[in-house]
Amino acid sequence: MKSPAFQFYPKDWLSSSKISQMTPEEEGAYVRLLCYCWDSEDCSLPDDDKVLASLSRLGDRWNMCSTHVRQCFTKHPFLDGQITNTRLLQERKKQADRKKQCQKAGIKSGKSRRYKNEHTFNTRSTSVEQNTNSSSSSATTYKKTKQSTVLTKKSTQMPSDFVPTDEHYDLGDELDVNVDTQFEQFKDWAESKGTVYKNWNAAFRNWLRRSKNFTKQNGGNYERKKSNSEIFFEACGGVLKKGLDRNSFSPSLGYLRPEMDE
Repeated sequence: MKSPAFQFYPKDWLSSSKISQMTPEEEGAYVRLLCYCWDSEDCSLPDDDKVLASLSRLGDRWNMCSTHVRQCFTKHPFLDGQITNTRLLQERKKQADRKKQCQKAGIKSGKSRRYKNEHTFNTRSTSVEQNTNSSSSSATTYKKTKQSTVLTKKSTQMPSDFVPTDEHYDLGDELDVNVDTQFEQFKDWAESKGTVYKNWNAAFRNWLRRSKNFTKQNGGNYERKKSNSEIFFEACGGVLKKGLDRNSFSPSLGYLRPEMDE
């Protein structure tokens, strides 16, 4: 079953040189053709001007407006007589791959939970049998058995099959953050630091929420945004050299206190 929606990137759309050359009429026609293309089983449109004129609702104006719209479509790589949008086809493949990875991760997680439940059940059954022999000894045995069956989840490095989930993409849409770009940065950061987490899904959710508070500097390194007081001290660098330092500023009191001479 194909996905009912594709991701839309406003910044990419507004910065596209091809779209900037379109009239509002042509841009609207282009959006309609993208929707029909995505809704098709193979992400394609018939390479037929009459059909495209009808689908775009341009009608007789298609011949006049089609130049800018048609340059956004190319010949379909697998189907004769069909055209497609390259970016849209890539999005379709990306969603299909992500769905397969999520299914594999779900199956793996289900097996792990099933093993945990079976192991816990068998251990508790053994404790009940021991209960029939001696109430005092069984209480001690059950306590030790229960402690041994508590599975403490350990921190691990990022699993090789870890990928963003639909929950991450929903959060990215809510925060207006490009999840795929953030995931590549998150993955590089975690691997370079040897970072370990107990819950990688939660760790990436926190990364997405904090991504708004980071600024790209120095060719890709992300640093914390400077506070108002830090910006103030940088702006007053000349004054600070004349006897004032960072400790002489009180954000709560809002004044500078000159240092006493030694």
